[in-house]
Amino acid sequence: TRKEYRTKLNYFVEFANQTGLNNLNELSGRTVEEYRTWRREESTDSGSLSTKTMSDDMLLIRDFLSYLESIEAVSQRLDEKVRIPTVDHVGRDYELESERVEQILAHLDKFRYATRAHALFCLLAETGRRIGGIRGLDLDDLRHDDSGPYVEFQHRPGETPLKNDAASECEVVLSQSASEVLQDYIETNRHDVVDEHGREPLLTTGKGRPATSTLRRHVYKWTCPCQIGEPCPHGKSPDTGVAATNADAASQFESARSPHAFRHGH
Repeated sequence: TRKEYRTKLNYFVEFANQTGLNNLNELSGRTVEEYRTWRREESTDSGSLSTKTMSDDMLLIRDFLSYLESIEAVSQRLDEKVRIPTVDHVGRDYELESERVEQILAHLDKFRYATRAHALFCLLAETGRRIGGIRGLDLDDLRHDDSGPYVEFQHRPGETPLKNDAASECEVVLSQSASEVLQDYIETNRHDVVDEHGREPLLTTGKGRPATSTLRRHVYKWTCPCQIGEPCPHGKSPDTGVAATNADAASQFESARSPHAFRHGH
């Protein structure tokens, strides 16, 4: 519990540092609401947080403010300004089942072989790493030695940092099939480009390293069941559903999953 509280309250410290909040006397209902929005939308590289995560975090912040009130560090009744999301069911981002991952990969292998989306899903499924870490991979981070293929995640401050800095650096072994997909992507669909730091990204667009939002849209799109030929669980037509008509809006689809779901399911 102590570790969990420290982790969650560190987000509040980060918010305070970013916004120039130096004195608890400056805390107001407006600041609390700004933190709520920041925590949901900007605090991580995995997209909007699930309702369950937001509920847990805001409950802790409310308890924290209640403690601060007890020692007269903030204005009284400030804890009542914290809005707690209502959780009706387990958040959709909690897990992406292995069977569903296999179905998506099988579909991409057959109909979108060696595309950027296919390469991305192979990396997510094999490594379970954050989307920001995968975005930061360079061409020479994909390696092969006597023990087989692997990918190395490196913390590059100011360029493509990892969430926990150097503590997140590691080498992750890849299956032979995933390695072959990545090699075929490099040979056929990867653009021969460099990013703004002169590095060669592993995953690319025509202009350089893809934005995190670009990769996230791939995940939302291809985790929609209708995109891989499965019946829509919500009765939508495959031709008229949100995911089919507007890939940028696929995140609104109830069955879509965020990149963070791979981490929970990995």
